[in-house]
Amino acid sequence: TVKGSKQTSNDVMAGVGVAHKLTDDITVTASVGVNKTVDSKKAGFSGTSDIANMDNWAAPKGKNKTTSVSVGTGIGYEFMPGHTVGANVGWSQKSLTSAGGASFGLSYSIGF
Repeated sequence: TVKGSKQTSNDVMAGVGVAHKLTDDITVTASVGVNKTVDSKKAGFSGTSDIANMDNWAAPKGKNKTTSVSVGTGIGYEFMPGHTVGANVGWSQKSLTSAGGASFGLSYSIGF
């Protein structure tokens, strides 16, 4: 049984994005960003167990001040005035010492 754990953090994010119109109907985008955890409070885990010699256990809290980067790119196609479909892909590093995660998205937007 795990009694619980709690974590809070404050992050600073910064980035830049650019868009370029290839044709009247097609726009491509690119972005890059940085995320820095400036303050993190992470509680330890504790609990009880039915395993022999582990009636009570605890794992100490750790520090979680990380810096990570992310990149993305996308394309949009305006198939009629004010109506655009798009697709984008992105990658975000979870920390400087671990693997990242990828994302993929589809969008449809209507302008007035």
